[in-house]
Amino acid sequence: MRVPLRLGPVPAALRKRHDTVEFREGIAKLEEMARPDGGELISRWSGDLVASVAEKYYEGYTLLEAHMEIPRNAVVGVLDSVRNKALKFALEIERVAPAAGEVSPGAKPVPDERVSQIFNTYIMGGA
Repeated sequence: MRVPLRLGPVPAALRKRHDTVEFREGIAKLEEMARPDGGELISRWSGDLVASVAEKYYEGYTLLEAHMEIPRNAVVGVLDSVRNKALKFALEIERVAPAAGEVSPGAKPVPDERVSQIFNTYIMGGA
């Protein structure tokens, strides 16, 4: 039986883990996941969590497995965000040093401190 589950029975300290998804895969894997034929996208609950809440949902039933479905457009959104950040970073480097891509290997057309600042602004979002 497939039914939506509320997070109420999940211990409060664990709810955020089962309400959100962190993508830790590389870009190639995310691109594969974003393909329409990439299969169903889910994040399975751990066996320990399922066991701890197994009797708390429906009287007379035991929860054997649970997962969160991940919308494919969430993966596409992550990919778009990564691409946009990389583009903004590259454009800012080009603005600071227009010939940066033309220098010989080992040369540093932009000081490390400035690259670090640009990286933190455009990739990390200033955080």
